[in-house]
Amino acid sequence: RFCLEALRISAVLLSPVLPLKMDELLKQLGSEDSSFDSLDDFAFIDENHTIEKNPPLFPRVDLK
Repeated sequence: RFCLEALRISAVLLSPVLPLKMDELLKQLGSEDSSFDSLDDFAFIDENHTIEKNPPLFPRVDLK
């Protein structure tokens, strides 16, 4: 749970730089709120929250 919270907080903080990717990440985490006001609540993600397997945000690019 704490790792998910840290990831959510990182996504909110990075949203001005990478808005589309961070919105996608927040959607994968089940949190649509990307406002800085949401950072006040550390228990934003439920303790029994599960995450589905999703495609990578940044797929690998083979240079061969």
